[in-house]
Amino acid sequence: MQTSRYFIPGSEWLYYKIYCGPKTADTIIENVFLPVSSKLFENSLIKKWFFIRYSDSDLHLRFRILLNDRC
Repeated sequence: MQTSRYFIPGSEWLYYKIYCGPKTADTIIENVFLPVSSKLFENSLIKKWFFIRYSDSDLHLRFRILLNDRC
């Protein structure tokens, strides 16, 4: 059986906004993003990931994850 999936453009990517200061952001990147993304890769749940530091309205991180086709 083959499953077909349809997405609104860009919806294959999940992202989280985390509002925090610069030092807390460093801690989150090291202690959350890196271990979580490693575990997701090990279990073949994601294809790619990245984060961006934003400072538009408030300082925050965006953690973006591209899901594997079978998720």
